[in-house]
Amino acid sequence: MRYVGHRAGLIPNEAYAAAKADEIIDALETFSGILSSTVRISAIEERIEARKNLFEADGIGTKSLTVLEEKVLQTESGWIANSEEISIADLKLFTQVFDLFSGNWDGISSDIIKDYPNLIKYHSLVANEPRIQEHYSNISGEDLRWTYQPGAFN
Repeated sequence: MRYVGHRAGLIPNEAYAAAKADEIIDALETFSGILSSTVRISAIEERIEARKNLFEADGIGTKSLTVLEEKVLQTESGWIANSEEISIADLKLFTQVFDLFSGNWDGISSDIIKDYPNLIKYHSLVANEPRIQEHYSNISGEDLRWTYQPGAFN
């Protein structure tokens, strides 16, 4: 990902922002494990319940989204690494977080993200970036990538 980021011009030029992008990408590895405890549950009712519990008030999903909500609020530029332009950290955060609410995961409602207004604002920033818009312009509402389109959660 970092190699492709360099080739595509998605690594911040400023050293501190580049380091922040790396930090965020590494931290998101923990976030990607949120569902790991549920993927091997074969009984669908049990799997759905386990996933719903992740997003209860004290659940790891809720805690993780709350941290990300604060992180996007702290940036001056709006981009997660506080870079001048979109970076690979934004691509990682955008796809990883909003994929959760695509309908691909039993028991996780797209309504959950609506409790995080800063993440919704961040979603709008990334989804409306011209390259992102172009990349996802030909998908339908039935496609699991609907969450990457502008206004997906409005």
